Amino acid sequence: MILCVSILGGLHKNHHRGNEHTIWSDQEGYYLYLPAVFIYDGFKGIPFKNCCGFTEEGNVANKYTYGVSLLELPFFLIIHGYATITGSENNGFGGPYTYVLVFASVFYLTLGVFFLRKFLLRYFPPFVASVSILLTFFGTNLFYYAIYEPGMSHVYSFFLFSTFLLVLSKTLDSPSLLNFCLLGLIYGLICVIRPTNIIIGLFLIFFEATSWAAVKKRVSFYLNHWTGVLVAGIIIFIVAIPQMLYWKHVYGGYIAYSYGGGVIKTNLDKEGFIYWSNPKILQVLFSYQNGLFMYTPLALISVGSSIWLTFKKQLNGLLILITFLIATYIFSSWWAWWFGGAFGHRCFVEYYALLSIPLAYFIHRADNTTNQKLKKIIFIVLTLLVISSIRLADIYTSPWDGPTWTFNRFIQDAWLKAFWLHR
Repeated sequence: MILCVSILGGLHKNHHRGNEHTIWSDQEGYYLYLPAVFIYDGFKGIPFKNCCGFTEEGNVANKYTYGVSLLELPFFLIIHGYATITGSENNGFGGPYTYVLVFASVFYLTLGVFFLRKFLLRYFPPFVASVSILLTFFGTNLFYYAIYEPGMSHVYSFFLFSTFLLVLSKTLDSPSLLNFCLLGLIYGLICVIRPTNIIIGLFLIFFEATSWAAVKKRVSFYLNHWTGVLVAGIIIFIVAIPQMLYWKHVYGGYIAYSYGGGVIKTNLDKEGFIYWSNPKILQVLFSYQNGLFMYTPLALISVGSSIWLTFKKQLNGLLILITFLIATYIFSSWWAWWFGGAFGHRCFVEYYALLSIPLAYFIHRADNTTNQKLKKIIFIVLTLLVISSIRLADIYTSPWDGPTWTFNRFIQDAWLKAFWLHR
């Protein structure tokens, strides 16, 4: 079902929007590495719309990292080969190249939900795992970023988070060099796509470790398998090399803060984490300016369930909650804490893979309750949340943020319209 909806929805939406509305802004920045390497002479002279700036030497200064383009690479090569053979427009941006993003997004979304379901089956029966997956897709803004903006990094990070959970569990159960290699590759890609997602590394130590004795045992596990850990570390470094070479070429150092302005000549303002000492946590969670729970209320159920699991000391509840809180603090410290031009708070999309565990626990408890009235109420509420999420994604017109986006507009133009109660 998810595969069919993603393919048909992605093709329909992006066919009518055209490449000028698909390969642009952040999506263009993530994608730009592919035409730069395979069509143009590096990063000089490559056309782009509004994603980047220039250095004094005339190089394109791309603040976005290359990880998304690496995952898009197989689809780019297929489309580029097709465009070359058929004589279609093959400049990397027009014609068929829009579908690089569409097909890549569908592919990694499908793998992501497949691997996440396999991981959830570790704890829950098939029905509960499947319902949790369906709610995670249709009831959150993962749906929007998989179909409407397939070139953004979030669906790729969601795939990697889901795969990370599965491979980590398999590595701990059955340590092998192959599993350690996969773990290093996945973690390296997670970090190179969105460096702030490095915090998922907490799971390496604390996953299913409910006491300090268990933590010490986990450390001993890695020490006993130091060869695999070393190989995983080498692979992480190899994944980072292309990005480091690009930074060296453009910014003059192998490690660079590409959002900082500096050598940029045009079209890139200085950005950073300016609210470390005054994080906008309540706004990130509850503001009508893209607040997580305001646009994805299903996440409130997941977070609430993780709090319950924390007290029960079950299913990594504390680890999930701490990771969620750290991520929230990081996002709340960014200069644009609302991450403008977004449908809901997009930075949490990949974290739905983690939150699917407490969500599945909630579904499992609801499914096993003997209170039939309560079960019906829960079913109705979850159905309404799914309907509202899909409707909001369908009626969304960027931007739903900024000074003109008021609370009244949030109610009238978003939630009331979602249920056909306001024109």
